[in-house]
Amino acid sequence: MNIRVNSNDYMAYILSTHKLYADTNIFLQNSWEKAKEFLFTRLAQCNRKLIVLGSVMAELRKLANATDKLAVACRAPKAINDINSLVAQKLIRIEGEDASFADHDFISTFTSRRLTENIILLSADKGLLEDVDRLNYSQAVHSYRQILVWYQEPNGFINTNWAKQPKNDQAKAPAEQRYCVTCGKPFYLSAAHRYFLETKGIAIPIHCDDCGNLIKKIAEKGRFLKGVGRFFGNF
Repeated sequence: MNIRVNSNDYMAYILSTHKLYADTNIFLQNSWEKAKEFLFTRLAQCNRKLIVLGSVMAELRKLANATDKLAVACRAPKAINDINSLVAQKLIRIEGEDASFADHDFISTFTSRRLTENIILLSADKGLLEDVDRLNYSQAVHSYRQILVWYQEPNGFINTNWAKQPKNDQAKAPAEQRYCVTCGKPFYLSAAHRYFLETKGIAIPIHCDDCGNLIKKIAEKGRFLKGVGRFFGNF
C-alpha cells in the first residue's frame, strides 16, 4: 500500500507554517503504519510534532473497553501504546484535557486557536472535516490565520485538496495568501473576512498579525506621549 499526497513540496511547506492535529480514527486505520512513516519524516524536516488532543486519548481508552466493536477494541490498545511511544520519542505532543468527545473538543479548540495559529486537521471523518472547515468562513470571528482539512482515505491517500467550498455566495473563494509588507512573512485572509472588510469599507490588511499589533502599539504609545506633551505644555 503506497501512501501518496497531492504534492510533497506543498506538504513540506505547509507543515512548516501550520500545526498538524490528528483525529482518533487516523490511529485506527490499517494504513496508519505507512502513514506514520510518511508523516513523521516530513514533520521532522520541519522540526514539528504531530499534536494529539487529550480527548483523542480518552476516546481511544474508551474504545479499548468497547464490547460492541471488537475490531476497534483490538486496535485501540495498540494505538494507545504507539502514541505513548511516539510521545517518548518526542514526535507527538499531547495537548488539552481528557474531554468526553474529541469532535466537540476539536471545534472548541480550533475556534479559539485560529486567532493565533495556522492549523491542519487530519481525519477520516468527512462530517468533522466539514464542520472544522466552516470555521474559516465564520462571520462572527475574523482571523488572518487558516484552518486546513486533510482527508485520509482508507487506502492511505492523504487528500490535501478535499475541503469543500461553502454554500454561502459571499464566501466561495478560498483563503488568500498574502505577504506582510514589513517582515515578508505569509499570512492568510479568509474569504469571509475579506467580504466583511469590503462591505464595511475597511482597507485590506497589508501586515501580518505580529507586525500589525506592533504598529498599533507604537501608534498608541505615540498618541499617549503626544497627549502628555500637550498636558504639560499647558503649564
